[in-house]
Amino acid sequence: MAVEVQPDPGDTGDVRLTVRHFRFSPPGARPMAEAGRGVARLYLDGRSLTRLRTVDHHLPGHHGVGDRGEAASHGER
Repeated sequence: MAVEVQPDPGDTGDVRLTVRHFRFSPPGARPMAEAGRGVARLYLDGRSLTRLRTVDHHLPGHHGVGDRGEAASHGER
């Protein structure tokens, strides 16, 4: 998984994920672990900001962004 952040004026940014061999689970999907499928968590300054179910996201700020893919069962607690 790769993360690209394009800063916007006003300390905001657009995040775009590039994934290989991974599909995002739709909202309401059963929380079952399945290899190559799930959600991604977006981190801002070391804190979990949101779960992503698509490759695009707009965020208020662009400092210290990281990513981690996770199985749907972990993200649906």
